[in-house]
Amino acid sequence: MEKAIIDFIENHMMNHIILIALCVAATIGAMAVDLVSGVQKAKQRGEARTSTGYKKTATKAKKYFTPFLTLCFIDILCCVVIPIPVFSMLWTAYCIFCEFVSVREKSWQKEELR
Repeated sequence: MEKAIIDFIENHMMNHIILIALCVAATIGAMAVDLVSGVQKAKQRGEARTSTGYKKTATKAKKYFTPFLTLCFIDILCCVVIPIPVFSMLWTAYCIFCEFVSVREKSWQKEELR
């Protein structure tokens, strides 16, 4: 029984953990790209870069990673049945899509939205 558990952890659960770690890295990378893009757009508009703007990134991280952690736990629980962490990967795809749209917005569009 002990060998079966160790084999399960080494072969199956480690794949989940590696894919979840890649999802975290991808989300953080997308947020970093958005942060750099936002700073450049603020420079173009002549706006001051203050801590208020940087705090938006921290708030966004909280909004992204709170549900992500819950989905990670669900994926770990379901790793017996589902071969890949589907929920975490779908959430990561959504977060990266949101960051992509944010980066692609023109600075004048953001100004109009405000």
